[in-house]
Amino acid sequence: RLLVSIGLNWVLSCLALAYALYEIRRVGYWPFQLSQFDWSLSKKMAHYGLLFVPAAVANAFMAVADRLLVGHLLGTDAIAVYAIAIALGSLGVMFVEWFGLAFDPHLSTWIASGDRGIYLPKMQLLATLLAALFALLTGFAVLWSGPVIAWLYPDGYAPAAELVPLIIFTAGLTALSRLGVATAMIAHTPKYHSDIYWSAFLINIVIGFLLIPAIGIKGAMIGTITAQAYILVCWIYLGRFKLKNLPIRWGMPIAVLLMTLLFMVIMRNVVIGSLWALFLLSGLVILVIAGLLLYLIVTGK
Repeated sequence: RLLVSIGLNWVLSCLALAYALYEIRRVGYWPFQLSQFDWSLSKKMAHYGLLFVPAAVANAFMAVADRLLVGHLLGTDAIAVYAIAIALGSLGVMFVEWFGLAFDPHLSTWIASGDRGIYLPKMQLLATLLAALFALLTGFAVLWSGPVIAWLYPDGYAPAAELVPLIIFTAGLTALSRLGVATAMIAHTPKYHSDIYWSAFLINIVIGFLLIPAIGIKGAMIGTITAQAYILVCWIYLGRFKLKNLPIRWGMPIAVLLMTLLFMVIMRNVVIGSLWALFLLSGLVILVIAGLLLYLIVTGK
């Protein structure tokens, strides 16, 4: 299965590359020409990009650390439950990736303008909207994950229902960090990335080792949430207090996140019963509306 998965991903990547090159050529551009190569610019870009490599490695380690810790400390049964939760919680992860694909090019354009009046109001609104959107995603996951898992899987996978909202909540922290990291982009420096992401990785590992044997798979998720919250707090501190180049007011987004955590704690033992389909449908409607608002904000339409 792993070989098939890798092969399929490779084929899809090749098709995506071919289609991208076709679209570039179709509109009359072709950047891959030696006459357009700038050696001095490429050296600067390569040096700048290489400074991100250690942080990228730490971020990649965090993506697999929980699974390795759960397998080492709890065994394969726990890995199966964790894998189901990751599969269902991938909605939040995919949304973060979609948001990044749409948002990052616009963010680069806004920052390149050098006009804080252009990007700061939009990013302020995005911070609140993203927090509210992932609060909704997390809240609805609390309501529908249990019935969905009970309907699709044997009883042994029931513990995965508590993990799905935590995974989506973690994705929300990651999405907000995509806003906060703009402080480093504005300052034109990658020097903070390695320190932040490696220390977050160590936090994740330490908390996992301490909590997984005591409370099970949720201990791994608590470690991940703590690490992602630490990353967000670091970017907030840099943007508002140290570099002072991204003074977003984070009070409302953080309050929304805290209320979401409280909702998860209150609702974890509540049985939803046969109303899960209604909750799911209403959640999808709200998400469509929120997605449309995000599109309008990002694109400026």
